[in-house]
Amino acid sequence: MSVLDRSPALPGGNGVGKSNLFDAIRFLSALVDKPLVEAAQLVRSQEDRRGGDIRGIFHRVGDKYASSMSFEADMIIPSIGVDDLNQRITASATTLRYTVSVGYREDHSELGELELLGESLAYIPNEEAQRNLGFPNAQEWRDSIFRGKERHTSFITTIVTLRNR
Repeated sequence: MSVLDRSPALPGGNGVGKSNLFDAIRFLSALVDKPLVEAAQLVRSQEDRRGGDIRGIFHRVGDKYASSMSFEADMIIPSIGVDDLNQRITASATTLRYTVSVGYREDHSELGELELLGESLAYIPNEEAQRNLGFPNAQEWRDSIFRGKERHTSFITTIVTLRNR
């Protein structure tokens, strides 16, 4: 059982976005190895709060839904790892920011269509990463964790040109 399968313990009143935060984390996690629609359906299948409609993962006010949403996740990755071919790899940068934008488009199917509007994986400069940590830490620890040089800007960038709607 993963942490996301348990009931979240996050204080706050009703309707302030606590469940939405966990839905967003669940959605990003599912995107690692599932297509967009499957990831959205996985989020909706947890308690089936919005009837399985993938549009339900988008912000809603009354009966109006947002047409897009974006996520940004900062991460620190290990400097040494093993790739999918079981080969040892050394990361050239360990502080990364993943950004993804997803759009919803109604179509003739029951579900509608999700589309990737853009994504990127970029290096976070060490100084910025240090400022964003949010917990006390020692320089020795930071020096052992943070790797990378300013020459890294973006590892992947996907920009999708939208067709006429």
